Amino acid sequence: MCMGWTWYLACEMQFFLLLPALVQQYYKIRENFWISIGFLSAFSSLIVLIVIWKNDISASYFTYKDAYWTVLYEKPYARMMCYLIGVVCGCTYFSFKHEKASSLADLNDEDEDPANLFDEEPQETNMIKDIFRHLQRS
Repeated sequence: MCMGWTWYLACEMQFFLLLPALVQQYYKIRENFWISIGFLSAFSSLIVLIVIWKNDISASYFTYKDAYWTVLYEKPYARMMCYLIGVVCGCTYFSFKHEKASSLADLNDEDEDPANLFDEEPQETNMIKDIFRHLQRS
């Protein structure tokens, strides 16, 4: 029995080596985290573009005899962007969940309408809107 998909385990393990450093940056100095994410994204994209250009890889999915499957598809540099998106989403969700009370109190103070100060009914909150506000803040 051939397990051809196990190549992704090797990619995942290599990415996991970056995770502690990225999470530490997110926890301590978020500006450095965003710079690191941007640098890693740009670097992996540049490598992918160079590999595509040097090997004349086709954009079509139906060219099975292309070098895409052997040179690009299974390589970690081609999968880095997906992993970084997952790290960013995970860190943002973690901080949204655990820093929600203080940051949303600050946001609500800024956005509060003086006409609604004495309303007795609580306003409905939009979780998606709150996540994006929190992402903009961080």
